[in-house]
Amino acid sequence: MHTINKADVPNYVVSGEFDIPASFSADEDSKKAGDSKSVTLRFKMEAVSLADIIASSLKDKRINIQTSLRKKPEQYKNGQILHLDYKGGRQPVDPEVAFMARLAAMTPEAREAKIAELKAKFNK
Repeated sequence: MHTINKADVPNYVVSGEFDIPASFSADEDSKKAGDSKSVTLRFKMEAVSLADIIASSLKDKRINIQTSLRKKPEQYKNGQILHLDYKGGRQPVDPEVAFMARLAAMTPEAREAKIAELKAKFNK
């Protein structure tokens, strides 16, 4: 895995499809079993600036922090810089380790089918 520093950000764009799980119900207050549905949101990015992705990622964090700052405004000075930690939710995973875990979670039949599918792709 490569590390991209702040100075590198303007040099990168992101392209590809990215999946994020989401769930919803017809009514925000609904608590009935089976009322909620799970979906996968597939975002197709085409040359999206990495800076835009970072700004979007930090937006929700900013809103949460602003809300908490409002509780004690007297503790902060105008123009003050607040240093905050931001840690990703996932540690870098070796692709081979991730693939082996994926195979291990499959049934033996599904595992054999996946291996056969990969062999067919590489033997073309």
